[in-house]
Order: sequence, then C-alpha cells, then structure tokens
Amino acid sequence: MVVGGVPHYLNAIERGRSVQQNIEKLCFSKDGLLADEFDNLYSALFSFPNTGFVKFAHMVDLLFQDMALTITLTDVEKELLRSVLIPKSVRKRQYLLQAGDVCRHAIFVAKGCLCSFTIDQNEVKRIFQFAIEGWAISDMYSFLTGEPATYYIDAIEDSELYLMDKAGKEELLDQIPGMEKVFRLSLEKNYIANQRRINAMLSSSIEERYLSFARTYPQIAQRVPQYMIASYLGVSAETLSRMRKQLASKG
Repeated sequence: MVVGGVPHYLNAIERGRSVQQNIEKLCFSKDGLLADEFDNLYSALFSFPNTGFVKFAHMVDLLFQDMALTITLTDVEKELLRSVLIPKSVRKRQYLLQAGDVCRHAIFVAKGCLCSFTIDQNEVKRIFQFAIEGWAISDMYSFLTGEPATYYIDAIEDSELYLMDKAGKEELLDQIPGMEKVFRLSLEKNYIANQRRINAMLSSSIEERYLSFARTYPQIAQRVPQYMIASYLGVSAETLSRMRKQLASKG
C-alpha cells in the first residue's frame, strides 16, 4: 500500500456514498478490500527473519551499542534516530559517491568495509580513508557545503550501511543534546587519523608507516588488499611487497 497500492484502493470507493459509509464498507465489512490489510502488512514486516526491516533494526541496535559508550539515549530519542536513518545494502565495488557529485549523506558502516579515494591525472587511485564497522565516512566538505565532492566512495566488501542526510543531522542536533558530542568525537577521530597519517608521510620510513598502520588498524590490515594499503601509505604495491618480504626475513 505504501509504495503503490493507493490508486487501486481509491478505485474501490463508491461515489454517492459518504466517507463514513465507504470506510465501513472497505475496512470493516467481512469481505472489505482493506479488512485484512493491517494483518497482511504486519506479517510482511515481522514474520520473516530475513526481511529488510529486521536487518535494519539489527543495524540500528549496533549503532545504539556504539553510541552507548558516549551518551545514553531515551526511548524517544532512539525512535528519532531511527526515523532519520536510511538503511542501504551495497555490493563489493559498488559506488556510493563519485567525484563531482554532491555528497548528500554521511555514511555509517554497520557491517563491511568502504574506502574514499581520489584519482590523479595519471588515472592512479589514491586512497584517503578506510571505514569498517562502527566508523563513518563521507566527503565532509561537500556534505556540509553542498559543493561538488572531491572524493569517490565505494565498497571494498559487501556492506550494510545506514545513511543520514544533512536535514536529519540538524534535527538530531536540535532534539538530542548529546548528539553534538557524538558528532564532535567522530570528527575528532577522523582528524587525529588524518594528522597521524600526514605526520607519518612526512617523517617516517615506509617500514615505520606500515608497522604503525598494522598496529593501529589491525582489522583493516587483515581485510584490505595489500595494493590498497600501499596506496593509503603513499607507496607502490611493489615497494610494499618488497618491504614486507624483508620484514618476514627478519623473523
């Protein structure tokens, strides 16, 4: 009914009958067209464990668990948060943003792995950020200003995500005081990661960069292809491969 059945139901309204008479006939008579509609919709939503609704509910529960480390949400605030989140499933190598488009959503990863990157004049991919479970990713400048995005974002793995648009973010900030802290901490985490990376690029050897990355982000180091890690570290895949062989030979 929600996504396309309304015109069909309108055709069942009989001219000459009052609104109350039509409602009685459609909804409350034994053979009324809408007599069993609530039961049908309820069954569609809750009877099957693999429905998109159940998957989304599980994803939001994971988000609540992460946020509980920072703030405590009331039931009303949880419902508000649910109302502004948009569930999305993506396949490996599927794009969520392309450079030149406006970034309309902040993306939160419930399951899977994403990356943001640019493509230089030589058509070489330069990876800027990875995002795994519990992380957020977007082209923040584009998201906040409405200007065209600089970065591409795509999925390294099949992923389950929830998206939030700018209006949803502003509503949460207005209605839930603690959300300002959540967003601030997320921005701080991204800032720290980016500053750590810049410092390493300027002052550390390739070996030091790689070992620091593997210690700081062990899950990413184990899940992401080595050529992507090489791109993130600013070296060629061949250089990283040689360096890892040298480390292995040292025991």
